[in-house]
Amino acid sequence: MKYIRYIVKNDEPLRIADDSTSQNGQTVTLRYIPGTTIRGYIVNQLVYTLGEQFDKYKRDLISGQIVYMNAYLYENNRELLPSPKGFYEDKTVVTEKKEIQNVVINGEFDDGNKRAGLGKFCYFKDQCIYYYNVETGSDMKILINKRKQDDKQNVFRNEYITSGHTFVGYIKVDDEELAKAILEVFQKNIFLGNARSQGLGKCRVLDIKEMPEDFIPYQEYAVTDDAENTCYMMLLSNTAMRDNRGEYVGLDLKYLEEKLGVSNLRIEYCSTSTVNVKGYNRAWGSKIPSITMYEQGSVFKLKFDGSASLENMLKIMQSGLGVRKSEGFGRVLFLKDYENIRFKMEEKHRAEDFTQESPNGNDMQDLKILASNYYKKEIIQAMQEKIAKEMQEDKAFSVNAINLNNSQIGNVRGLLEANRYDAYGTETIKRYFAHAMEKEQNTNVQKQKSSIKALKDTILPILDQPLEQTLGMKHFTKIMGISVDELISEEELQRMKIDYILELMKFDNRKGVK
Repeated sequence: MKYIRYIVKNDEPLRIADDSTSQNGQTVTLRYIPGTTIRGYIVNQLVYTLGEQFDKYKRDLISGQIVYMNAYLYENNRELLPSPKGFYEDKTVVTEKKEIQNVVINGEFDDGNKRAGLGKFCYFKDQCIYYYNVETGSDMKILINKRKQDDKQNVFRNEYITSGHTFVGYIKVDDEELAKAILEVFQKNIFLGNARSQGLGKCRVLDIKEMPEDFIPYQEYAVTDDAENTCYMMLLSNTAMRDNRGEYVGLDLKYLEEKLGVSNLRIEYCSTSTVNVKGYNRAWGSKIPSITMYEQGSVFKLKFDGSASLENMLKIMQSGLGVRKSEGFGRVLFLKDYENIRFKMEEKHRAEDFTQESPNGNDMQDLKILASNYYKKEIIQAMQEKIAKEMQEDKAFSVNAINLNNSQIGNVRGLLEANRYDAYGTETIKRYFAHAMEKEQNTNVQKQKSSIKALKDTILPILDQPLEQTLGMKHFTKIMGISVDELISEEELQRMKIDYILELMKFDNRKGVK
């Protein structure tokens, strides 16, 4: 089987609900893109692109013939691992490298030490764990239950990954035709996760390509020789196995013993946590039975009699362990030099650090990305300054003069949000106002204060005229020698215009406009 590697960046906030930790009134997001999310996107796209041929590949797409691995953080052109468990530290605060203790080696650590904070993802280098955190934000929503007389309000907090993170993942596939179809649909912009209709989930595919036949993901961190009597195994994704009776277990040591080709396999030390993995089958409209799994990052020190060959360990890393492997679960890594790690150091997330890989180099592509980011940054800064000025002069959006009721303004706000990513969104908004004006005229609405005309006359000019003119910013024709028409698409400009309008409306809403 061959791997397809994809690198995506979330241009908009990304929310993929973590059902294991979310509670009533609060949705927590995963810090990675699970294989199930990637599978759902690809299957939905192939339904349209393959047409009648889809039935030919349907079974392969949702069976073990294709493996959709989780996509993890990608920083400074480096693929990161889930941070391993098992490390302890003292309570002193250190800004540089800090010494840590590995409890998985012999089960010992100094009194008073606590679990070491290692973020969510990391890489190993020179006896040190360099770790990163994923930046998150949240929004609050209020659901008013109108069926009850007390107008009870339920507050919901929804967490999301902030925009600007880059993720790398793999799809393992052996059918050349199917691999080609996947490569074709996994291009440009894709939409993942929850709340896509609310403006979340837009991701940009930065790179996608087939890997060489002998490639194994994350092999740079893996053992390179046979293991005598001892090895360290880390879970790259949540893992659970079934024993010979079909019951769920954490690790089936008998099965693993056979695959490693050793005897008397046992766990000498480990550092683990568990997670209750849930799911939902949309085809059948029912929940998937939950499974208690070892959480990714769990580490096991395995002892055995004999020698575990490099070939056997590589096979396990290729095939995975346990249940639901096609969805990204059960990925493992036999670690190299794990017992030598003695330090940790925090690294900071950088939103713009991806360099497109090319055998000949692609300086123009890098320059175009840099110029595009600069131009967008200028627009966003001009937006913020314009809104601040409007707020200071107390005339933001002039809704005070319009004086529509909340339901009318809410309808328009919902229309704008629903059309942020629609290529024909501007035309849809214009048709809405034309219909609303016709309806007002037919019903002989004469009250200027309740007419939607003033709102139309404020919004449509913003959508029609150049954004630079609306914001009163400097006019750019070229940036770094590249025409601005090549740096930002019409769809992106439309979205920015709608975002600007929504921000102005939010300001008036905070002032309590009725």
